[in-house]
Amino acid sequence: MAIRLYRNYPNFDEFDSVFEDLSKMFNGMDKITKNSYMNIDLYENEKEAVIEAELPGFQRDEININIENNILNITAQKKEEKEEKNDSKKYYIKERYFGKVARAFEMPENIDLEKINAKFENGILKITLAKKDEETKNIKIDIQ
Repeated sequence: MAIRLYRNYPNFDEFDSVFEDLSKMFNGMDKITKNSYMNIDLYENEKEAVIEAELPGFQRDEININIENNILNITAQKKEEKEEKNDSKKYYIKERYFGKVARAFEMPENIDLEKINAKFENGILKITLAKKDEETKNIKIDIQ
């Protein structure tokens, strides 16, 4: 069983590209949809599953990882720096994103929740999820 993206809404995968194209038609929507989203890679091997999330510009203390009801949640929030009243900056372009990004994953039963490791380096959060050791047992079943 593999780790799956957790969606608390119906699956509309076939419509994702249509919605993306529509959002580009509206001024500013492209910026909102791209910047408020966390890009991830998800892969596994025999011993572990790995989630790598791009979080450029975030600091370690702005990132939170927790598991609730077998859902692994990654959230990160960057607060906008407040400008002083006497600061008379006149912005021509302001594209940096400030706010919250989040992703959630359904955890399969074969993940050892006690052996989860997270590392944040160069804007990449790497979460390593160790799989439980599954001993192959030969069980004889008597026929009655």
